[in-house]
Order: sequence, then structure tokens, then C-alpha cells
Amino acid sequence: MKEYKIKLMTQEEQIKFSKICANFPFDINLHKGSYVVDAKSLLGVCSMDTTNGCIVKIQTSSDMLKKFEK
Repeated sequence: MKEYKIKLMTQEEQIKFSKICANFPFDINLHKGSYVVDAKSLLGVCSMDTTNGCIVKIQTSSDMLKKFEK
């Protein structure tokens, strides 16, 4: 599992982020406190306050993730 801290300041950034996540074959979740949403879910991402930062957790093996990192 990999974790990244991000801030999405506008709804347009949230939409773009969710669309990017939808292209990957593994689970990606967005965490803010005890609230967790599927990052591929546009409704879930847009319902979360991401302006003060949140954590992206990618659920996959390191080998699989290396194929997509560039």
C-alpha cells in the first residue's frame, strides 16, 4: 500500500482526480479523518472537503504500482 497527501482546492480538481483514478485497475481510496471514499467515485470525492488536505491510499503491490509510476 502507498499513501500520498494531497489537496484538491476546487471541484474541477476533484473531478479531474476522480477521472484519473478511474483509469487504474487497483483500489484507490481517499481518507479524511474517519471518512473514507472510493477515489474512483465522483460523487464520493466531491462530497469530501479536500481543501485542507486528505490522504490517498493505493491498494496494490509495489510491482503493479511501478508499472504506472512515471
